[in-house]
Amino acid sequence: MKPCRLLAVVLFAIVAVMSVSGDPASTKISHAFSVSPDASTAAACAQNPGASPSDSTAEQPNSAPDEEPSQRRPRTTVLGTRFAVYPQFDRVLEDKIVSLRNQIRAERGKGKFIAYISVPLTGRGGGHQETNNDISRFTKLQLEAMYGSDRLWALSPGQVESTIPSVDGLNAGGGEYMYMWTQVLAGEDGLGRDFDMVYFVGPKDMLAFFNLGRGAILESLDRYVDDRAATDESFRGEIAENPKNRQAFLRYYGLRASASFSSGALDEWNIFRIINARRSIGDQIPAYFNHRAISPGEMSTVARPGYELVP
Repeated sequence: MKPCRLLAVVLFAIVAVMSVSGDPASTKISHAFSVSPDASTAAACAQNPGASPSDSTAEQPNSAPDEEPSQRRPRTTVLGTRFAVYPQFDRVLEDKIVSLRNQIRAERGKGKFIAYISVPLTGRGGGHQETNNDISRFTKLQLEAMYGSDRLWALSPGQVESTIPSVDGLNAGGGEYMYMWTQVLAGEDGLGRDFDMVYFVGPKDMLAFFNLGRGAILESLDRYVDDRAATDESFRGEIAENPKNRQAFLRYYGLRASASFSSGALDEWNIFRIINARRSIGDQIPAYFNHRAISPGEMSTVARPGYELVP
């Protein structure tokens, strides 16, 4: 007998005994429960068919209903870190990971050293995604020119080859991207063997992109907004002619202008920290920020997680 029906039968029997006793209080209770076992079963099981009425999600977490297909679920990386990922993106992510690894190894096959550029990409905090993509490309060219493009190739995010397409009307977010980048950066064995260097973008890189000098940075950036708005209609409507967004743009690129304010970059910092902790001292991947090498103490410091799921 199903638990719901068994409970209903027991209640019905108790009520019947109480009614026979003739006690006034029991008569009231009998009236309140004067339903047939079938009716009791229906009432008790209406909210959770096939389960005991005493079941509850709080008391029995494993009895929770299945998640909707459109809900993100934790996905564990080769480093043991976890990110929330839509199940619909599983195949797309695996294809992207393979494609990026192949691209990296093709450049390695040309005898080049491989660098990764960590740069803010989203519009969070006053940033502008199109501008960030341009900064990513600019930094790639600058880095390759500094070391020699014949000997160093830099992988910069935000480009077409690393963009995740929408799936079933869903857009990839930080969880999907950081799962992908963790797998690419760490490699199959979690030791980051495909990379020789990581570069975190800082204020000097962004000032160079905007071609700003050492003085009157905010005023020069304000003029940049007007100059760009003259030829970029989308930018004009979104940034230049919107006082709130314009102020946020000036604050972000004039005062922040750094990977330090990017959730994804913070996760990438931790990715390389974990990788280096697994490698010998002489074989660790060098890291740079804002045109300088990061000190040993900085390299071992844990950054605040961005999109990573933490206990």
